Amino acid sequence: MFKKIIPLVMLLALFFTAAPQLVSTSYGAGADSDFSNTIAPSGIISVDSLVSPAALADPASAKAREAEAATAAARGTYPNGLSIEGGDVLITNNTSSAGLTGHAGIVTDATGNIASIAGYGYHPAMQSLATWFGNNPNTIVIRNSNTSLAHSAGSWAASYVSLHSSASYGLVNNLLNLNEVYCSKIPWLAYYSFGLNVGGKYTVGYDITLPYEWKDYGQFNQFGFSKVATFGNW
Repeated sequence: MFKKIIPLVMLLALFFTAAPQLVSTSYGAGADSDFSNTIAPSGIISVDSLVSPAALADPASAKAREAEAATAAARGTYPNGLSIEGGDVLITNNTSSAGLTGHAGIVTDATGNIASIAGYGYHPAMQSLATWFGNNPNTIVIRNSNTSLAHSAGSWAASYVSLHSSASYGLVNNLLNLNEVYCSKIPWLAYYSFGLNVGGKYTVGYDITLPYEWKDYGQFNQFGFSKVATFGNW
């Protein structure tokens, strides 16, 4: 009897001694794989499936935010009562366009329609203020002091979405390429079309305009922009 038990005990001891090593090896391989899929050489996040925290929140809360924003937009204001202006640039930390940290859109008119693009596989599209705030409760509003310029930029963005609804999402392209864009490039193009090169970007060769750069323009009052409203947590 004891002769049978001793080999069994030794076998169990060997298994539990090796188990931590097996777990560690498996975790290490997974970690390497995850890292290679999430960080591009440039340091820009390149996850295509980033999930908005708002999408994980209580759906009732998202619906409530949408309803509040819809009511505000109907009277031409943001949820805090600030008047909506065409050309306002919205930046959020709730959602990341595939390939970029943060997300941006440009308001096209006083009712709060917003031009943007979601990410890879998507095309430029319009969304309502209600939809934006339903998904992105953490939003900063950046406004240009030149009202005429801002309104023209907003109108241009609406026309762009209408005329280039089949444009693709892409990060590595010339800033003047209208057929391949990303979220924060659309407001840049809108203002550039009326003579304002926001950020002093290179238009020959490659350059990029990032969502959080727009936040900085407003925060530090650069290129005629200022931060006029902050919603949620930053």
